[in-house]
Amino acid sequence: MLQVQHIQNIQPGDKTKGDFHFSLFKQIGMKRLVKQVVGIDVAQNELVVSLGRMDEQLDSEVFAHKIFPNTAKGFTTLLAWVEKLTNTEAGVRFVMEATGVYHEALAYFLAERGQELSVVLPNKISNYFRTLSIKTITDKTASEAIVRFGLERKLENWQRPKSLFKRLRQLTRERDQGGRTHGDKEPTTRRAKRSRS
Repeated sequence: MLQVQHIQNIQPGDKTKGDFHFSLFKQIGMKRLVKQVVGIDVAQNELVVSLGRMDEQLDSEVFAHKIFPNTAKGFTTLLAWVEKLTNTEAGVRFVMEATGVYHEALAYFLAERGQELSVVLPNKISNYFRTLSIKTITDKTASEAIVRFGLERKLENWQRPKSLFKRLRQLTRERDQGGRTHGDKEPTTRRAKRSRS
């Protein structure tokens, strides 16, 4: 029994003496992981990240939390952190909300590296959040809700938009921002049309 307690304290990525593999957990009766999710609450300057896992008996837990900068260096650090803390025998899915443009660079980064990724509409996460018994919404509780959402649902893989659609979206954003003056709520062309009516 002492040996089992010692083995339970070893985490994925830890250095061990000899030839130790985490498949040993299966041999001593530990539950097998079937799903791992990285929930990311994306903001303009930071990524608030939580890790969760589900075992074969559908028990789930959120087991880690960290904040990374929303930059290329932050993306690399995030991926290394996830690889260190997750089990290689179960797949890992990254889940995030579609947050305007702030999530896009990370989504492209993960897709280019072959990671499983789902980008979810904010209203789906918001509706799910209401079902949880969380009274205060913080970035951390939002990332935990995204993890739980990902663990409980079968999500579609994010498909990279074709370059034509990406360019059209960029042009639309530029048009919408270009027609405004400081403090205007709507493009000047719409305001001009309304004043003529």
